[in-house]
Amino acid sequence: MKRTILTLLVALAITGGGLFSAAPRHAAAQSGTVWQAQFFNNNTLSGGPAYTMQTQDIQFNWGTGSPDPSIQPDSFSARFTTDVYVDGGTYEFVIRADDAVRLFIDRAPTPTIDTFGQAQSGRTLRASVTLAAGVHNLRIDYQELTQDAYIFVNWAPLSNSPTDFGTGYEMGVWTVQYFGNQSLAGDPVAVRAENSPSHNWGAGAPVAGVPADFWSARWMGTFTLNGTYGVTIRADDGVRFFVDGNTVLDQWHGATNDTYTAQFTVGAGQHTLGIEYYEATAFLNVDFTSVNGSVLPGQPAPVQPTPTPVPNVPTAVPGGPTATVLAWRLNVRDAPSASGTNVIAKINRGETYSILGRNQAGDWLLLNVNGLNGWVSIRYVGLNNEQALPVVGAQPTATPAPVQPQPTGYTLTSRANLNVRSGPNTQYDVVGALGYGEEAPIVGRNADNTWWQILDNGQVGWVIDFYVVVEDGVDINRIPVTG
Repeated sequence: MKRTILTLLVALAITGGGLFSAAPRHAAAQSGTVWQAQFFNNNTLSGGPAYTMQTQDIQFNWGTGSPDPSIQPDSFSARFTTDVYVDGGTYEFVIRADDAVRLFIDRAPTPTIDTFGQAQSGRTLRASVTLAAGVHNLRIDYQELTQDAYIFVNWAPLSNSPTDFGTGYEMGVWTVQYFGNQSLAGDPVAVRAENSPSHNWGAGAPVAGVPADFWSARWMGTFTLNGTYGVTIRADDGVRFFVDGNTVLDQWHGATNDTYTAQFTVGAGQHTLGIEYYEATAFLNVDFTSVNGSVLPGQPAPVQPTPTPVPNVPTAVPGGPTATVLAWRLNVRDAPSASGTNVIAKINRGETYSILGRNQAGDWLLLNVNGLNGWVSIRYVGLNNEQALPVVGAQPTATPAPVQPQPTGYTLTSRANLNVRSGPNTQYDVVGALGYGEEAPIVGRNADNTWWQILDNGQVGWVIDFYVVVEDGVDINRIPVTG
């Protein structure tokens, strides 16, 4: 059972000036870039532009207004394009917009950043891209739906140390990039905002598309600080910590539960904190503990779970089978699974406990830990005095195969290049795509008719209502609620 844990508390020490607080800050585009801007009186970038201009940066806040009197204040769109020479290297793009935005590089068919159809208003979106030396085409599509309208864009070389480019990472929120390798190389598999870098991923991967082992991640957040702060990191494997791009801790190597401490002092103002981490085959446990007990915003206080009773548990037999812990520190759980269960105790390498039983699959063992019964993965213990073990707890029942939804006889047509998702929400995985003008049979809907379930080349998926047209004369009561 691999346990990967990242817990962050940044501490106010002797001269600290209070808790972290958030304040707005806007972005400015890279100096010297000239963008051609086209604005449309619709939110689909269709037809000819109603207004054009040039700009050396993309830093606009139109509020409830519009870019020009010729452009309506709601439901408009814009396209910014440029051809620019760059030196070879990895570049970071940072965008914050209300409502939706897409970033295309070198006219690629798939955008590097894309929130069309899943607008994430006010979120800071980041992506790192490796570019060869030469001229590259950059295109940013912007979509305004209702109320406030703004877009801020910045891009710059990504150095070895994370740097705040003056973009204002979403204040008080950590932006994380997950990479499918141990070296933070190439484009991230996933970029998202998180309230805290504190996690317990158990034996699984941090996000879909990232392997359970041999991955890396970078967290960055901008906070208002003033004073001296202490930081303690306990890591297995590699970790680095930065303040305003300056390295405070650099322990980028394999480790076994090593502990590192440091202090940093900053003046009053906004400061960017960065954490880089790579995971090999063991676990990471990082604790930043405040001297006076204060914690970073979004860091939850630890909760002690209530153990779940295990039915029909046999008692330990003197001289019976035992398990010796092989991991440095091993979680004991209230059920035989690394996900969806509570940690009720922690045991250490070299300790030995009586085995009470096993689960049906035989990959988890029930131990008696100083009078408390709990489950551990068989992968991280050595067995002594092996013998047949009773199966403990309720056995799983077979899950019936899901019934394939049937077409309702109605179809819809996509009004954009549209993601097809595994569920009726933008948080679900993308499982397919509908091209502009493409039709698909409807098999279901959600309760408020904002998402439609369709058959896309024989696969069931969901599309958002905003970007589709349902055929005329549809009887909504004939379409079942399926999600």
